[in-house]
Amino acid sequence: MESGPYSFVVAVENSEPVVAGIADFSMGAGSGPVSKTADARDPEGKALTMALDSGYPSYISVSGLSLTFTPPQTQPSATIPLSYTLSDGINTLPFTFTLTLTNLPPVWLEPLFDQTCTVGTICHYSPSYADPEGAAVTLTYAPDVPPWVTDGFRIAPGYDVGPGAYEVRDVVLSDGAGGQSAAGAFWIKVVNNPPSEFTLVDVAINVGEVYNYSIPSSSDPEGNPLSLSISNLDPSYMTLTPPTLRLSPPPSEPHSTRLITLTYSDGALTTARTFTLTILNAPPYLPLVDQQLMPNVESQYSLPMAVDPEGSAVTVEYSNAGEMPGYIRWSEGNRTMSFFPSEADAGSRFSARFAISDGSHMVEQELNITVGMVPRGNGGVAQNSGPPYFVTTPSISLHAGTKLVYELPDIADPDSDTIDPPFITLGPILPFSKLIGATMIELAPEIRDIGKYKFKVLLRDQNPSQVRSIEYLIPVEILPIDAPLNEKAPTKVQSNQTFAPNWVSLQFAKGIINNDGLLSLRFVPQLQNEKLIHSMQYSPFKVTLVEPSWIGNTPTKSMVQKVLKSEPMATVELGYNVTEVTKMQITLQLNLSIIASLPYSQVSYSICLMICSNITLYMYS
Repeated sequence: MESGPYSFVVAVENSEPVVAGIADFSMGAGSGPVSKTADARDPEGKALTMALDSGYPSYISVSGLSLTFTPPQTQPSATIPLSYTLSDGINTLPFTFTLTLTNLPPVWLEPLFDQTCTVGTICHYSPSYADPEGAAVTLTYAPDVPPWVTDGFRIAPGYDVGPGAYEVRDVVLSDGAGGQSAAGAFWIKVVNNPPSEFTLVDVAINVGEVYNYSIPSSSDPEGNPLSLSISNLDPSYMTLTPPTLRLSPPPSEPHSTRLITLTYSDGALTTARTFTLTILNAPPYLPLVDQQLMPNVESQYSLPMAVDPEGSAVTVEYSNAGEMPGYIRWSEGNRTMSFFPSEADAGSRFSARFAISDGSHMVEQELNITVGMVPRGNGGVAQNSGPPYFVTTPSISLHAGTKLVYELPDIADPDSDTIDPPFITLGPILPFSKLIGATMIELAPEIRDIGKYKFKVLLRDQNPSQVRSIEYLIPVEILPIDAPLNEKAPTKVQSNQTFAPNWVSLQFAKGIINNDGLLSLRFVPQLQNEKLIHSMQYSPFKVTLVEPSWIGNTPTKSMVQKVLKSEPMATVELGYNVTEVTKMQITLQLNLSIIASLPYSQVSYSICLMICSNITLYMYS
């Protein structure tokens, strides 16, 4: 046997681990934990270790040969490549796989519907939605959404929000992980009705009086408190203390008409109505009595006190005193005229003019002075025992809401002289009365007319030597509906009185119609026929719109009659009520409904005349 050194080779083998790596997979956010384990063994039975490469998401953890995935609900969708190694201490093997993470956006569980909401209420709209991964969902919409839409869909329009449709747009659901629903939209119909309707009545009040105008109430259908405003008030004599508007025009307030508008507002909508306020301020007057003088007979006439129907202070100025003839002397101190006519003055006439003002009106009246002829024969100078008089004392008393046709009592004259028709000035009772005959007045007062009034009646005779006259103030009392009558109202239906005949001639005048239909026709020169003046108070006459060729001209009587006869449509007769007649002018209240009923061509022409220029009207009886 041989002996000696021997050598041999020892082959050490260490096999790589046998591994089936983790395959690609997908999962939803918030759906963990999910574990994935590498299928690996070491041929030599050594223990294996797993290590993830750096930069892996925090929701992945390693335990042994397993990876655990717990992505939160807020984790957005992503495709994530992952790498790891397995080692037996000697051999290290790399592996890769891909994680596909899904996160679906929130979804509406029902469509968005339009909403209706009434102001002053809170409407909640809660359409259903959800997040597939169960994440919390936030809701957003466009920044121009009405400010009364808050907290998701809390809809609370205030009373100041007007009715209409309001859009809520760009409504988006978000899960906080970048997932968003498609933008949606819906409309909100806001219901808001205006304050309820109310009715106003026109009112007329005399200066110096107090009238409490009752303001009707209104309500808001949605229950909103209402505010009241009034336009065109004059604070100097109008005081608003709801529900009353106190009207107290001072005596210096001029005759005027104004439109007062009452407006109720609920903050968004208004209801307004207008009434006409007429301030009545009749002009002052002097109860002058024309003087009939006889030659060689001295006499005096003291100027009467000037009267203002509303009680205002009145000033009187003798405007043409410098023109007095020599047989008249004027004493300013005691306001007396002294007359010393001689036979040389027989047949002369003089008109003394007096300017009368109450601060609002300036009117002029004339005192006509006539010197009669020298009487011839044995009769000497005729005498006049006195003016005409009423046989019984006139007065009127009736209830508001009733109608009365009143006729003046019989009129007598102490000398059985011929009597002029009584000259009636309705004055303060004009709003509810009108003349329907020489001695007949129709009264139709309303509740607002309750009170005491007086109107004037002038009686005058036609004594050939000296005319005598007297003015009566006839009391009128309008009683409440349930009040007893203080006196019996005369009910005469027929009169045997006869008066001097009236000769009424054609008279032309021009005037202007205002927006309320009041027409003032001024006579230039002023009327001289007093019978015509009196007749106009109750006798019918025509007022017409005339053809354009007459504007600015003065047609003759034959021209007027010819046109009215041959071309009936050339003029349009207007309805009217007489409100005042003097020597200088007549004031009429026209019936504008007649103008409104005209054919279009005539209406447009008539309106143009009223607005654009002085309308020329011709009046005759």
